[in-house]
Amino acid sequence: MQTQLNALLSLPIVSVIEIHDYLQIFFSNGAILNIFNKYSYKANDSRICSLVGTCATQLTQNKQNICIFFSNGSELTIGLSDDNYNGPEALELIRKGENTIVL
Repeated sequence: MQTQLNALLSLPIVSVIEIHDYLQIFFSNGAILNIFNKYSYKANDSRICSLVGTCATQLTQNKQNICIFFSNGSELTIGLSDDNYNGPEALELIRKGENTIVL
C-alpha cells in the first residue's frame, strides 16, 4: 500500500530520542518523525537507538498499524487501533518546505 510516509524510504537516520511520552526519529535530510501512539520495536539489538545509521527500506500501512522495516533487519510497528492512541494524532512527519503530515 502506498503511504505518505514513503518519503522516508532510503533516508539515513541520524538520531532517535525517546521523550517522556513519544518518540522522535531524525533523518539526514532534516525530516522529523514524531510517534505519539504506542509502538513496538523488534530487532536483534532491542535498543531503539540502534536505528541510528540505518535506513527505512519498506513501509506498510493498514487499519491496525504502520510497519517500518529498516536496513538492519529491525521493524518498528506503530499501532493505529483506538486503544493505541495517547492523543489526537498517531504520528507527525515534519519536512522542510513541505506540508506537515499528520495521521
